[in-house]
Amino acid sequence: MKIHPDQEYRRVVHFKVMDRNSTGTIDWWEFVNYEAVKVLGRRDKRSLSKLLSKREIEQARDMFHSYDRDEDGYITQYEAMKAYERWFGQLKIPNDSSDAAAWNSNSSYLQNQEVNGHIDMHMKILMDADTDKNKLISWQEYLQDQALYLLAARPNYYIPPNLQKTKKKLK
Repeated sequence: MKIHPDQEYRRVVHFKVMDRNSTGTIDWWEFVNYEAVKVLGRRDKRSLSKLLSKREIEQARDMFHSYDRDEDGYITQYEAMKAYERWFGQLKIPNDSSDAAAWNSNSSYLQNQEVNGHIDMHMKILMDADTDKNKLISWQEYLQDQALYLLAARPNYYIPPNLQKTKKKLK
């Protein structure tokens, strides 16, 4: 049975998403984490944001402020674009000849068109959090949109039973 190239590409991308440590195999914890994110993704965003710890909310607030440069409590499309230009702009191929040697030896640089594509894509993804469609992302919209990502970033620890500490009963 022959698989269409688009289907094959989607399967490869799907596998890479699951293979978080890029070993070429999917271990149990990678599989469980992926499935947990799928299950959480079906839940209401408000309920997910209620599962966040104080520390996770603080991390999200710090990221919100990195976008909200004028500190008016909203992220505009312009602020999102400028934030991504700052972050992805470091990957652009240098324009002046003094950096040409660095560019030739550093394969992490991207073509300007590729960087602009990343900026546009990430900006659109972020602006999808604008649920009331007023072209502004409030703190609440941002937190609800980011809750799944924050929960998925939590480490999943497996401690074998023989290494788990048990509470000893006091006599």
